[in-house]
Amino acid sequence: KIAGNVITQKNDGLYAENTFVELVATNDGSEDVTAEFKKAIADAESTGKNLFIPQGTYLISERLKINKPMIVYGGSRESTIIKFEGAAHSETAYDPDYYEESNACLLINANGVEVRDLTLKGGDTAASANVCNGIVMHHVLTHEETNKTVYEGCERVALTNVEVKGFKNGLFLYGGWNRYITRCYFVNNKECGVKYDTLEESTVGNWSASGDVYIACQMVGNKVAGFYAKGLFETTIWNSVFEYNKTAISTNGCTDICFKNCWNEANEGNIQVIGNCKFEGGYNINHRTVD
Repeated sequence: KIAGNVITQKNDGLYAENTFVELVATNDGSEDVTAEFKKAIADAESTGKNLFIPQGTYLISERLKINKPMIVYGGSRESTIIKFEGAAHSETAYDPDYYEESNACLLINANGVEVRDLTLKGGDTAASANVCNGIVMHHVLTHEETNKTVYEGCERVALTNVEVKGFKNGLFLYGGWNRYITRCYFVNNKECGVKYDTLEESTVGNWSASGDVYIACQMVGNKVAGFYAKGLFETTIWNSVFEYNKTAISTNGCTDICFKNCWNEANEGNIQVIGNCKFEGGYNINHRTVD
């Protein structure tokens, strides 16, 4: 139950209390509430609390960054909608020295973050998709000796019951460990529902991708692939549904990556594998549908 800005949740027979900051902003999508979002995030980070976004539709025009561990959650995936109308940036005035992939509605820039029970919407269709990514997970750090920007993968991060619709990529993942992407819906993105790719590959190699991701989601109507991965390893995609994508799955140079009991239907092309991956069970995944 929620009362007095305290969530009381039964856990193993005990009750735990987690205080939270509640976003207060116009929630009918009629005006830009980016400033209100940034203030709520800053308040949560400064007080060590979580962030609650009540039901409603919220319009934002700039990327939001989560810089400290917290839970960000809405009323439900259906009732809490964040509409993003931001543009892609490359100038240092936006954020010093960052990759193109950092253009996003939400940048998770810390370990120990969970986002749940809400929708991020960049457009209604892939043709009208926003040029930025929906959610990006990686640290942006400054190297102490060289004073140059470096990147690390965020770890112990979870997305639960989140819909990401109408972006360049729904979710862009970069190296690191212990990511849990479950009950999410990646739909109508211009490139991929979930994209796992390397950064700084020329100096770090495939290790810059690393692995250890658990995914159980739906990926529908994405125009390059439902799921794309390069250099990923020690990862399992469970009970995921791939429908109406250009291709369901595309992997390149992955190791120890397994698709278990996944559903492959009505995708335009065959599953593409360069290197190796493993398929266990599932629907319509066989030698005729995998190249």
